[in-house]
Amino acid sequence: MADLSGNWSVNDGGAIYNLRLTQQGNRVAGVYDLQEGSINGIVEGNVFKLRWDQPHNKRGGHGELIIAADANTMTGTWSYDPAASGGLKGGGQWTFTKRR
Repeated sequence: MADLSGNWSVNDGGAIYNLRLTQQGNRVAGVYDLQEGSINGIVEGNVFKLRWDQPHNKRGGHGELIIAADANTMTGTWSYDPAASGGLKGGGQWTFTKRR
């Protein structure tokens, strides 16, 4: 299993921001500097399934990322949880790149 712990750069198509992940077993948690957000999820094979929350602007949702073989990049999608985001729907693409 890939270790996702470390510092990442996240590109959501509209913004680029920093993310810090910590992994214990298959569980991963992290914080990012956009809207004081957090991520919690699990790694299943080469897939990182997560929940993201931004309490500062009352947004939240889900994501699913494919982990590259070298574990230095992850790409996938994110979506709003309408119940946690004031009824917002939709989503977008994510690219996570591990920082050295």
